[in-house]
Amino acid sequence: MLRLVLFLVVLAITHVPMVGHAQTAFLQSNRIFSDDIAELIIELDNKIPSLYALDTSVLEADFEILGVKSSISRIIDSGESFHRMRWRIEILPLRSGILEVPSLQVGESLTPALRLEVIPQPPEISSTANVRVELEAEPENPYVGQQVKITIRVIHNVPLVEGSLVEPDVATADTYRPGLESRYTVIQNDTEHAVLERKLSIIALEPGQTRVPPASYRGRIGTTADAATGAQSRRINRASAARYLDVRRPPAEFSGRHWLPARQLTLGLQWDQENANLSVGDSLGLTLSIEAQGLAAESLPPDLLSMDTGNFRIYNDQETRSNRFDGQELIGRLEQRYVVIVTEPGEIHFPALVLKWWNVDQETEQVAAIDGRNWTVTRPTGQARQEENTESPGFDDGQARGLVVASIPGDWTWYVGIGVSLLVVCLLVYSRPIRR
Repeated sequence: MLRLVLFLVVLAITHVPMVGHAQTAFLQSNRIFSDDIAELIIELDNKIPSLYALDTSVLEADFEILGVKSSISRIIDSGESFHRMRWRIEILPLRSGILEVPSLQVGESLTPALRLEVIPQPPEISSTANVRVELEAEPENPYVGQQVKITIRVIHNVPLVEGSLVEPDVATADTYRPGLESRYTVIQNDTEHAVLERKLSIIALEPGQTRVPPASYRGRIGTTADAATGAQSRRINRASAARYLDVRRPPAEFSGRHWLPARQLTLGLQWDQENANLSVGDSLGLTLSIEAQGLAAESLPPDLLSMDTGNFRIYNDQETRSNRFDGQELIGRLEQRYVVIVTEPGEIHFPALVLKWWNVDQETEQVAAIDGRNWTVTRPTGQARQEENTESPGFDDGQARGLVVASIPGDWTWYVGIGVSLLVVCLLVYSRPIRR
């Protein structure tokens, strides 16, 4: 009986399907230069294709995780079919020396621990494969809401392939991108370098010190095999220094209702009909435009003309906002439609429009204005004729609107005679016998 039980246990164990095991875990190169990227490869064979979510937090003590990519391929070996799951993890060492790549949990298995040697880059290698990133911010002491121009440059004397430029992400600022890059060459240390330049604009949303994180370039450079690492090509990460902005509050002397720090701001007003003959009840459309250099369209104030006076009303209609770049200058534009409805006749005055803004170049308050204008409003033609007839003391020749009206004598005895005559007529009519 005992032998039967043991046999069944062994049989059950041998028939439990394997979920999978970490068949392979290795580094593309066990020795890299400082600021180069290491690639950790993990492969897992399984009958059932299933990509596990990897917990890479154990790597964060000595590495920055730059990315994790996964794939599945179908493998046939000796007539047996299975699936190979593959993970490629890009890790950036945080220091030099001999670093341990700890084990990772993959399904029910653990990968083996690995060792990575990180060595300083020799000067002769740096000179022949020089790649660096620069980051500039101007101005470094902007106001809240003011445009800051960011320039990123990747300067290199070696071809770059499979690369990408990682822009800084400022949590307390809005970022606007012109979408254009420029490439040119410069001579540095008697060597020609290629330059990839990209421009951004950010607008700080809060006063105080704002950190602009480093920009970085991540890509592959081709090299000849060297004795230091033995690599034919290298994955690199080159980062700029961070920048710090001293963001100022609006100045106390600014008296405007809307804080608008710009290099230039203009107002425009376009009427649908410049020389319209207005009468009561008519409506007139107009378009107000605000354009500012160094300001985003989202910062421009809407509904500047809403009002309700004694003889006309102004109603807001649709608005359109747009941003464009003139070189590196951000230009925001707001166009808003309005409708003016006239409610009373006479002279009406459309008021002047004044918008205060702050000139960041001259550090002064300035005013953009549109002059007011006057309109003469008349009553509708039919209404004017009716009011004229209503105010007339009598009717011309006793006729009006096709009716003939007899003149009425001023003697009161005439009214008595008319009344007696009507009474006699009524008695005669009702005294006649009814014929059957």
